[in-house]
Amino acid sequence: MAAGAFSANTIRAWRADWEVFTMSCRAFRLESLPAAPKTVRAFVFECLGKGKKPATVRRYVSTIGRVHRASGVLDPTASEDVKLALKEMGRNSTARQKQARGLTWGED
Repeated sequence: MAAGAFSANTIRAWRADWEVFTMSCRAFRLESLPAAPKTVRAFVFECLGKGKKPATVRRYVSTIGRVHRASGVLDPTASEDVKLALKEMGRNSTARQKQARGLTWGED
């Protein structure tokens, strides 16, 4: 369904993100679909432990939620457990998103 609504790059990124999550679930013998909120919470902290940036982790969580909603099952990323994990990640992380330099008329 999403193939016509989204760009090929977006779908490719979602597939890659989902693969990261499912590999993590397999390693710990956990269900990826439907995933429990505590599974997603643990995944957030696992990613941070591996040095993933907060923006990357947020993208992973967004993809996990999208896959669950598209599959018609309960979205674990909407749970308070996951929301608090992301909030904790933001408070404890020293990594800041780098601001891109704005384009000017002289640039092509």
